Amino acid sequence: MKKPITTLVIIALFSLSMQSCKKEATHTTETELTPGQKLDTMLHDLKNEKDTASGKIDSTLQDIKHATKKGVDAVEGAAVNVKDGVKKTANDVEKELKK
Repeated sequence: MKKPITTLVIIALFSLSMQSCKKEATHTTETELTPGQKLDTMLHDLKNEKDTASGKIDSTLQDIKHATKKGVDAVEGAAVNVKDGVKKTANDVEKELKK
């Protein structure tokens, strides 16, 4: 009588351990991602890249504006110098013509 009960207990314990192993095998681990999680990760990465690219573009535009302003200032300075030079030359020519 003891042998059949012991056998049944061993079989029951074995079947319970097998069921718990199967349940653990069906759970996803932290490294495995579902398609939805993969999509969320990709969308998050895409948003971060977009934000980074937008920041770089804004920075580049500021640099271009600054360089353009410096160029305009340099051209205006050169134009003033040319104007002053032309006036001086005109005055010198006038003085020479009066002699």
